[in-house]
Amino acid sequence: MAGKVTIDLSDDNDLLVSSSVLAKILKVSRQRISLWAKDGMPLTGNKKRPTYPVRGCIEWAIANGKLDIDFKANEIDRERLPPDLRDKLASAELKEEKLKVMRAEYGPIKEMERIAYRIGDFVKNGMLAIPGRISSIVAKETDQHKCETIMRNEIVSVMQDMADQIDNVAGEMEEAAYREAK
Repeated sequence: MAGKVTIDLSDDNDLLVSSSVLAKILKVSRQRISLWAKDGMPLTGNKKRPTYPVRGCIEWAIANGKLDIDFKANEIDRERLPPDLRDKLASAELKEEKLKVMRAEYGPIKEMERIAYRIGDFVKNGMLAIPGRISSIVAKETDQHKCETIMRNEIVSVMQDMADQIDNVAGEMEEAAYREAK
């Protein structure tokens, strides 16, 4: 895939690159990178082979008036990068796309919380209703085994109702994801 790519550097995963790669990313010379490093730009590793945290360097350069770019949407020419960094970018893009799919598939968190509360409320109410439904039957029954069977059947009934409710909610979520994808 050729052309420019937008890198979102807002998360905590910072790429460590060589001075030549950083120079390509920032579209400056390697000598400029060396000068900035002497001025306090972040770097790691030893003096012979330092590595530079891309996000940290961009933030430093902007904060020190060296660059005038938005580091959250930094466009770079993918063709100018070495193959290993292109692979890392491709992996990051794939991860981002998977997250987008997951968000579309499962909906926003508030919706998930609402659905979870709805299911929990359904289970709670179903379980609390069991004594009222079976108390008169159990009160007349003298056989403990029959009482246990009645209780077990009611619990299974509530659990089956809960499973049906979860299936209904899952169907609603699929429909919402389908509508959002359109």
